[in-house]
Amino acid sequence: MPPKRATKRDRASSNDGAPVKKQKTAAHSKPAFTKSTGGKPGAKPAPKSAPAKTPGSAPKKQPIVERKAPVPTSDDEWDDAADGDDGFITDEDDGGMEVDGGDAAAAAAPKQRSAHDREAQRESRKRQSELKTLRKAKDPAYPLVIALKKQWERLRRHDLPSEDRETLMTQMMEQAKGRITELIFKHDASRIVQCMVKYGNEEQRQQIAQELKGRFVELSRSMYGRFMTLRLLKYTAAVRPMIIGEFKGHLPKNIRHLIACYVIEGIFSDYCNAKEKHHMLQEFYHPEYRTFKTDVPLAEIVQKHDKKQILHNLLTVIRPCIEKGILGDLTIVQRIALDYVDLASDAERSTLFESLHPELVAILHNREGALLSMRAITYGSAKDRKTIAKGFKDYIMKIASEEYGHWVLLQFLDTVDDTKLSATTILKEIDWSALAENKYLRKTVLFMLVGRSTRQFAPVVLDALVQQGKKDPYRRYTELLDAVSPALLEATSKHLIDWLKDPELAPFAVEVLVRTRFPNDKHAMDAALDDLVDALRSGDRDDTFLRNVKALVQYHATWARNQGKAKVNGGAFATRIFKGLLPEQLLDLATGAGAFVALALCEADATKVDAVKALAPHVAEIEASGAKGSATLVQMLEA
Repeated sequence: MPPKRATKRDRASSNDGAPVKKQKTAAHSKPAFTKSTGGKPGAKPAPKSAPAKTPGSAPKKQPIVERKAPVPTSDDEWDDAADGDDGFITDEDDGGMEVDGGDAAAAAAPKQRSAHDREAQRESRKRQSELKTLRKAKDPAYPLVIALKKQWERLRRHDLPSEDRETLMTQMMEQAKGRITELIFKHDASRIVQCMVKYGNEEQRQQIAQELKGRFVELSRSMYGRFMTLRLLKYTAAVRPMIIGEFKGHLPKNIRHLIACYVIEGIFSDYCNAKEKHHMLQEFYHPEYRTFKTDVPLAEIVQKHDKKQILHNLLTVIRPCIEKGILGDLTIVQRIALDYVDLASDAERSTLFESLHPELVAILHNREGALLSMRAITYGSAKDRKTIAKGFKDYIMKIASEEYGHWVLLQFLDTVDDTKLSATTILKEIDWSALAENKYLRKTVLFMLVGRSTRQFAPVVLDALVQQGKKDPYRRYTELLDAVSPALLEATSKHLIDWLKDPELAPFAVEVLVRTRFPNDKHAMDAALDDLVDALRSGDRDDTFLRNVKALVQYHATWARNQGKAKVNGGAFATRIFKGLLPEQLLDLATGAGAFVALALCEADATKVDAVKALAPHVAEIEASGAKGSATLVQMLEA
């Protein structure tokens, strides 16, 4: 009769090394049939270590003491460690099973092992340090590194006398001669050579560079060697052409390397002129220019080669940098992205800008990044602009306070027709109390007052702005002014007199007083002008202050005449100042440093008659004062 096939439960219960489990009763347990017995009833039962499992029986859980294995050591130390460790368990001790030591042993085990574990850890660290030293000793350059490191500790001290440093550098150069390439790829040794470049003379630096000739591309891809390339570029102008020349033809491959890209960025942004930058960018346009350079612009290169191929080549560089999150660090890739945007179609631009939206805040801190962000605002849809504004919201003050960052906000204010969006996302986040601290923040605010004024903005800024909005510019500026005027005038009024005495802040204060709009509150300006009149009454004769009061009266009248249909009262400021001064106070201005203020009041249409009538009887006194501007004022009164 063939043997009975073992069931799944029988096979599970007969595994070697399984934990012993108690049965409810011995009578209910059945003998385990094995292949050797043929499955007969009188066969010998299975070993006790693997009893048959009775259906329905529940295994009893027993506490298990988990013993911590000793700290791993080398093979030749296992025996000593096992002999000296009471808690060291081998397969021979317990048959590979987990040991039940009881509750008392479980509670006492941590205390018994704690002192031993600390000692074992100390011994392990000591052995690891010794093994590390042995491994390093196998390096042929190890003795040289040890010797140079001791000298390097002295070389890098700032208080080392120059004579000692020169002597030390000579000794180190003699030791490292011909072996620089063995050192630069090691972490500690690379720092030694970098320090030698920093403190060495020109001849020694060139000697180091000559030993590395032909390996600078390889160095740029090394975690530690890249710093060597950057040091030589920084301290040795004579070898820069050699180093930059080695990268010729290797830029497209290495710009996507996470380490080498920063070396290429350093070369592009710090050590290349405009022509050299153009030659570097050409390698990304077409493979032909990796060998043969040309001075023709990109527009002519596109006519010679397939435009789609050039766009594809540029995109293969841009996308990996966006995915790796390093676009904000690489101005050369930002410049490539600018070229792509200028060549691409609307659909291609839109696809790129979707992936760029999260990166705009990170890239707008330099010129190329700011221009790229401005392109995203200019060519983006209304939905894109809302997404961009949402990303900018928490960083408005930082962006507005930067040289190139504020360009992006100017483009946003100049392009977005939804002035409510501009007011809630940009203007609401401005800290008006910080206007006096940062000139770029004032420029951002000035743009809402004067628009594209060549009087306040340099041509390079105005040329960067792209007119794209559909709303009438005058209407857009008017709506922005209505939103910003109350907070802006309040901030200016608090420090008006001090700002008018500051040559840098005075033009801004004058523009605020002249151009802010209060269509629903005719008296909003009165408080600011009252402070101005009070300062004149009190006898404040600061030259800068008086000169700016004169400019305020004259500029307001000129600006009002150019407003056309707005019908602004150009004599409002002159009238307010003249009526606030007593006759003797006006005469005091005319015979002192304020002669030009009195002259401006005599020239203003609104106050001309009354001012001349008040000062005409005192012509002789004014002429005798000899104050600057008094002669012109006398001519005006005698005419």
